[in-house]
Amino acid sequence: MHKVYQGERRKHLLLEKIKKDFNVKEDRIAFVADDIFDISLLNRVSVKVAVKNASREVKAVADYITRRDGGKGGVRDFLEFLLKRKGIWKQNIRDYY
Repeated sequence: MHKVYQGERRKHLLLEKIKKDFNVKEDRIAFVADDIFDISLLNRVSVKVAVKNASREVKAVADYITRRDGGKGGVRDFLEFLLKRKGIWKQNIRDYY
């Protein structure tokens, strides 16, 4: 799946839409968060990510904390980490260098 959602206020509804539209369960979803209001969603998904400038509470439940702040490369940092861990980083960036 190749989809990014940003600026959504009703995140619980969006999670349900994603599950339905892509026929995917919560154990196959990653969520990148920064604020305490995101914790309930983090607790529902498989991969919990906090950006570097996230609140302490979010970082406490995260599986991965990015090296960059939200809005300054935090999501990109997580995606690079994920693709490298899966061994598919180079094949995904091949066209860019």
